[in-house]
Amino acid sequence: MWVKVCGLRTAEDVDAALMAGVDAIGFVLVPSVRQVDLATARALSARVAGRAQTVGVFRTLDPGALALAASAGMDRAQGVLDGVVAGPGVLPVLPDGPDLVAAAAALPAPQLLVDGPDPGAGEIVDWGRISALAQARSVVLAGGLTPQNLARAIETVRPAGVDVSSGIERTRGVKDADLILAFTLAARAASAPLERT
Repeated sequence: MWVKVCGLRTAEDVDAALMAGVDAIGFVLVPSVRQVDLATARALSARVAGRAQTVGVFRTLDPGALALAASAGMDRAQGVLDGVVAGPGVLPVLPDGPDLVAAAAALPAPQLLVDGPDPGAGEIVDWGRISALAQARSVVLAGGLTPQNLARAIETVRPAGVDVSSGIERTRGVKDADLILAFTLAARAASAPLERT
């Protein structure tokens, strides 16, 4: 189970995520309560130093966003595709909705991240609908996940990975080290039985 924590803004956040054993850390590079500037993104990415993937997070991914992610030292860039092709360094975002399966079919990408209609808002997505997609594609599940609901989400969807931001915050935009650890442990525990089958 690939575990990504998103919207980290401080060295303490990064250290907590690395100590918890996450696979990827997302840094928001567009206007948001969780945004970091380019200099901070570079410093935090360097702090990760290959111990996890770094992901530059955007609302939409265009060539300029890809260049910004690269200049910030990110391993990957995440967002709704806008004029760029999905590839190894790109994590396309699809908002959940009735046309999710059709939208996914039109997007040839090795992996997709499915989030709520307003990514980062903490809205729970339709796990049943995403479960059907996850049977055929490598899906990273996001949207309203918390340490408390994660096991049920993983059991229902069986995603390749999970992504969290608001679900590991003590107040909006402020991460909590205990919640980061609890989320990571819950993801590992819930995915272990699935990986043995």
